Amino acid sequence: MYIKYFNLKMVAGLAALLPLTAEIRDPGELFTTRDGTLCWRPMEPPFQGREHAGRLLGEELISQYGLEMLKDAVVLGCPRGGVLFAKGIVDTIRKAGGDPTLDLVISRKVIAPGTTDYGVGAINEAGEIVYMERAINYLNVDMDSKEVQASIETTYKEILRRISVYRDGRPLISVKDRVVIVVDGVVSGGTMIACVKSVQSHPEGEPKRIIIATPVTTPGGKRTVLNQTGLSEEDFCRAALASAPKEAIWNSDDFYQKTKDFEQMTDQEVRDILVSYAR
Repeated sequence: MYIKYFNLKMVAGLAALLPLTAEIRDPGELFTTRDGTLCWRPMEPPFQGREHAGRLLGEELISQYGLEMLKDAVVLGCPRGGVLFAKGIVDTIRKAGGDPTLDLVISRKVIAPGTTDYGVGAINEAGEIVYMERAINYLNVDMDSKEVQASIETTYKEILRRISVYRDGRPLISVKDRVVIVVDGVVSGGTMIACVKSVQSHPEGEPKRIIIATPVTTPGGKRTVLNQTGLSEEDFCRAALASAPKEAIWNSDDFYQKTKDFEQMTDQEVRDILVSYAR
């Protein structure tokens, strides 16, 4: 994986459900699809939905870092689904006596040509792209091709649209000298890395600390994110571990019961949450 800047001018039953402050571990099961692809999934989905996952993650964060550190943190969700993760975290910290701020940091996957959801990279608000070398090599994608460049341009335009619609065009909230919790799902890790890069390069100054928070990931996903952001093991928090072997495909969606809040959020639902939590 490497970083490049883009300018528009040119994924035996649930192990006994542990207390909220202990990581959920599910041994899961391996299976093979009709085309021979090795896949992994949990035996039972531990999360009722995204907001429930956020509340569990909030409990894990308090357990790991303490309320004193988190009480006035900035919690940044990556929309759309990450907004509900962030809402669950903020509600949990507030219930414990803190007063964190909820806002958004926006990144998007760059989709490989000929696929519907296979990311070969991610781009953030600053136009910084994280290229996923493993995916690029696996699919033999030419990142300089017209198709990929068009995908990059379309993806960045969508980021700009979301900034306009969700934040009324305002820049990323100031993070200078604040504890910042960046919340997103981590499968390959591209969008999380891109979000963290936005925070690290904030023009108004660096945060006091960045904590990466995700409901579920694999050891490999965690390692990728930490390696590419320069953060440490102590800066990473997850509520559940996906025990998928490295060679198996897995989908983070399998960790969620298909409740209403797991459905795709609308722009208006994202805005409503931001308005209701605005300072």
